[in-house]
Amino acid sequence: MKNVEKISDPMVGALKCNMIETNGDTRRRILVVLGSLGVGGTETWFVNVVRRTRMRVFQYDFLLHSHQSSVYESEVMEYGCRVFRCDMRRKFDWYRRDFPKLVAEAGGYHAIHCNPHHFSALPLFFARQVGIPVRICHSHLDDRPLRRNNSIIRTAMLMAAECAIRVSATHRVACSSIAGEALYGRRWSRGNNESSIIRCGLDYTRFKHPVTGDIRSELGLHADTLLVSHVGRFYAQKNHRLIVSLAESLCPKTPQLHFLLVGTGPEFASIAAIVREKELTENVHFLGERHDVHALLRQSDAFVFPSLCEGLGLAALEAQAAGLPCVLSDGVPSDAAVCSDLVQFVPLDAPIEIWADALMQGLSRGKGDVDRNVDEIMSGPFGVDSSVAALERLYAS
Repeated sequence: MKNVEKISDPMVGALKCNMIETNGDTRRRILVVLGSLGVGGTETWFVNVVRRTRMRVFQYDFLLHSHQSSVYESEVMEYGCRVFRCDMRRKFDWYRRDFPKLVAEAGGYHAIHCNPHHFSALPLFFARQVGIPVRICHSHLDDRPLRRNNSIIRTAMLMAAECAIRVSATHRVACSSIAGEALYGRRWSRGNNESSIIRCGLDYTRFKHPVTGDIRSELGLHADTLLVSHVGRFYAQKNHRLIVSLAESLCPKTPQLHFLLVGTGPEFASIAAIVREKELTENVHFLGERHDVHALLRQSDAFVFPSLCEGLGLAALEAQAAGLPCVLSDGVPSDAAVCSDLVQFVPLDAPIEIWADALMQGLSRGKGDVDRNVDEIMSGPFGVDSSVAALERLYAS
């Protein structure tokens, strides 16, 4: 390892690493900080980037704020990425004591790319302490609607985190303008060359591939069953309760209508309990984390996405690539409607009958052309090649 200098700060007690060369490997090392490597939009995006780059120019490692193993971990490790875990029971102590050791033992990093929104403050602060030169904060969420009822203490903590991000990050990035405003303030990109929008584009060409498997057979359903899908972790933000209300409104009148819920999370048990209480278990299916989301969407008939807020909503873009009529809440940015003929926005405060009508109208219109939709999405900023090019410029800075 070359170009290593000692730093005197006793709190850090680590190595300050600049240009990295380990065992003749001159690729730039990037440490990506995520909550997990589950099927969330941001996680799927980074896995797409790793697949696309094949680690030719950059060596990606992942630092996860979770003790539970997740669906994409084995895949990124097959590409040569290392996966580390932060002890979330003692986050501050872990970053103070163990993070400098991790960086030094890994051979140093040229860049750290932090994605857990306000929780990015901690890794960014200590990345600055150990001398990682490129420190990126990436906002993927407009969480302002969720903050309206915060306590004074919670509000103060978030403000402190935003201040730490301003001081520690060398680059402020967002997946959309509203996601940037949510974390960095309304003027976040004005006159600032270190602020930019990177759309988190995926490789949607897989939606053109022949579908393998049969989800209807897997669930014991008839071939003419209508499937409405939702992909998202079980957090309050994703508003699964509205989906249950939709099922309660529609399934008694349309028994061939079934809802597929893909994902896991802290609200899983409570949503499952509501489904049981309302006697909807025959029509609402919990599929957990899946490797085959694209195949599930291809076999679905519609997509519903009633989020209270989103930074962008990559699952909605995947649904459009699969040709599905999409019913989205007005908490999802309009940027997500790339194939506009497939998308209908419904206000969050609209009666459930309005949501039900929008969904049934989408089902009656039918699905769109997959090849055309994929080409439309891939040709713009939401394609993976555009994202990879933007990341390469960012990491090279």
